[in-house]
Amino acid sequence: SRRGGGRAPYPSHKGAGQGLPFDCKLPPKARDIPKTWLVGYNGKACADGHSAAIDLHLNVKILPLTLDTLGCLLTPAGHIVMYVNRLEVARVDFGGLGLPLIDTQGPRAGGV
Repeated sequence: SRRGGGRAPYPSHKGAGQGLPFDCKLPPKARDIPKTWLVGYNGKACADGHSAAIDLHLNVKILPLTLDTLGCLLTPAGHIVMYVNRLEVARVDFGGLGLPLIDTQGPRAGGV
């Protein structure tokens, strides 16, 4: 979420990035944040300023007003895996899409 609380600026996007200092100005689109990888951004996977269409069918039933648990995992191979209620629902291989790979060495921040 943003500094000071409230809703996150990009609540429907999942991804991993290096993180940004609180005093920096965010670009208008999450996909424009440097060193950021996103999944499900308007049917795309975005990676460090590049994007590719993905066929993301989650095959999961999320009911309105229920408490579902969402998760995001960055694997050592650099894939982003999405979970709903502890079940894997999507796995994105950025290299397989021709996008820049995620450098998995060093600290990373994730968001769901």
